[in-house]
Amino acid sequence: MLETGSPYYRNAYIFKADQDGNLEAEAIFGTVDDNAYIFDLVKVNGGLILTGSNHVEGSGIPGAVLAIKIDYDLDILWKKKYENIIYHQQGISTSQQDDGSLVIVGDATDLDKGKTVLIKVDSNGILFSSALTGSVHLDPQSDCLPDTSEAPLAKWLVQATGNLSFATLTDADGHFTLPVDTGTYEVTVTPPGPYWEVCNSPTTVNVAAFYDTTTLDFPVSTAVDCPYLEVDISAPFLRRCFDNTYTVHYCNYGTLPTEDASMEVTLDPYLSYQSSTIPFSTQNGNTLFFDLGDVAVNECGDFQITTYLDCDSTVLGQTHCTEAHIFPDSLCIPTNAAWDGSSIELNVDCAGDSVVFIITNTGTGDMAQPLDYIIIEDQIVLLQGTFDLEAGQSTTVAVAANGTTFHMEAQQSPEHPSGTFSVGTTIEGCGGWMSLGFFLQWANGNPNPFVDVDCQTNIGSFDPNDKTAFPEGFTEQHLIEPGTDIEYLLRFQNTGTDTAFKVVVVDVLPSELDLASVRPGASSHPYTYSVTPEGWPVFTFENIVLPDSNVNEPGSHGFVRFKASQKPGLAGGDEILNTALIYFDFNAPIRTNTTIHRIGQVFPWSVVGTSTVLQPKATFRIMPNPLSDSAILQVEGIEPGELRLTLTDVNGRTLRMEKTVGTSFEFFKNELPSGVYFFKIEKDGAWIGSGKLMVR
Repeated sequence: MLETGSPYYRNAYIFKADQDGNLEAEAIFGTVDDNAYIFDLVKVNGGLILTGSNHVEGSGIPGAVLAIKIDYDLDILWKKKYENIIYHQQGISTSQQDDGSLVIVGDATDLDKGKTVLIKVDSNGILFSSALTGSVHLDPQSDCLPDTSEAPLAKWLVQATGNLSFATLTDADGHFTLPVDTGTYEVTVTPPGPYWEVCNSPTTVNVAAFYDTTTLDFPVSTAVDCPYLEVDISAPFLRRCFDNTYTVHYCNYGTLPTEDASMEVTLDPYLSYQSSTIPFSTQNGNTLFFDLGDVAVNECGDFQITTYLDCDSTVLGQTHCTEAHIFPDSLCIPTNAAWDGSSIELNVDCAGDSVVFIITNTGTGDMAQPLDYIIIEDQIVLLQGTFDLEAGQSTTVAVAANGTTFHMEAQQSPEHPSGTFSVGTTIEGCGGWMSLGFFLQWANGNPNPFVDVDCQTNIGSFDPNDKTAFPEGFTEQHLIEPGTDIEYLLRFQNTGTDTAFKVVVVDVLPSELDLASVRPGASSHPYTYSVTPEGWPVFTFENIVLPDSNVNEPGSHGFVRFKASQKPGLAGGDEILNTALIYFDFNAPIRTNTTIHRIGQVFPWSVVGTSTVLQPKATFRIMPNPLSDSAILQVEGIEPGELRLTLTDVNGRTLRMEKTVGTSFEFFKNELPSGVYFFKIEKDGAWIGSGKLMVR
């Protein structure tokens, strides 16, 4: 067996000779488009197994484990590839077991980490010989009976969950096939919107033997006849003094088409409209109105708006928010009888020397009980209070404007249809000097599917292939509350030397996020959404024709955005780590940075059943403040107990963590340089307050 070919193309040459060395047969395995890098040849029942990879070291092309079975005349009996989209893999050796199965041993490289690969297949090289197949189709009779004449439902998510988990989307005919191992699985079908009812989901299936195919049918009926419009708006980045293009993406995931849909887009005050791919019907200041026409069931659409970000009135790192609102915006979701009918919305104004928060009950019912609000200045709790509003009433809360970032979080009434616990709003830079870097700690606070707000900081230089998460999370720990949705922005740029014709973005969705909740959103170019068998979202940009940055820098960029929800039951301290792989044509993947979130208590209230309890508020006295060498921090308004102090700088970096028992700390300057610091105090594990400390 010999290897031939160029550094980027390898094939295997095998010959068979008799005992006198006379050539009896020869064969070459591998082509330019399908390499064969062989490491091992072993005799098995009925022939020979060649083991290796279709990857050639140094080529930059990711590879899979390659196994080829040939007979003694060197003819191919079967050829299999076993791949994992994250790893470059190669088979090193193969052995046959007593039952005829084959065990392949190899290794894998995750860019910079080595792993061992162990694969067991049957005598025909089949990894999973059993399968779950079936269809998802409309059931207008609502009889939950299979009927192949009924309309198929494409792009619906099917998942089989057991010791191993598998996922796929239905094809254009509503069919699905999931190769599975033996075992017991719960099979679920996830509709794209809340107005559908799926028969037989979930279904428990026991795959007891190999080569077993189980057929499942999932008739789907309508629970509510109503459109369900969703919108997503995003830009890849915002550059000062340049044009910046937003993509508005919308879909109807309801059970009825909608007529005469329209879109309202409100640009950030520092953005000015330049052009759009569809004309606006009217304009009122920075608010644009677009007519969309009819939107059919499961139909999606996109359009772009090009804006200019002002130079003179902005600073680098400032946050800009643009909102999209699609109409009609009514929801047909049945409400819980325990909901009082109130609906809390927040707004904030910069009014000269004051930041004014407006809390409004926009619902049809009066609040059944007072609710709490919190105002956070940068990273410390400034103010806590309660409000009680009748339908249509508003109340205001004003704080002194000093340029810092203020965030208000206010509770919703229990059993609110949005399913959210609270809403929030943020303002930055009111009062002159601008405190930067805190705005994106918070979610934008609008849970409605028909409204989306894109908030981004303007940038200078940046990594062309990266991943950003919204919200970023509170402090350097990136804390988010349980149940907080995360929106991801994946950016890519062709920095090569030639046009890219295909880009594939694979998100390695962590187990803490629910695949069924993933909502593909806005993008720079059209894409096809799919999922890998492992349950990772895939965004494929076919025929993207992305120019290289040397030829057309503005045109070399692309992006895609999606949203995902946490799985229920995540505990405090659980981490959500997410990364993505970006493939340009046939090149090795580029791995993005890893975003991180930690589950924890962000706001000092806790959930008890369906009601909420605000933790007792403490007050603090620091003597002296500013301090030169040491100070006493006295905690008042609490019973003595175990206290923990966390000290951070203005960038949110944790500098110290100290514990004491009682109601006071003695704090020493030590190596701290002069400046402003923030502290947070916890008592028995609960956050009781925070404040500022100045060091001379």
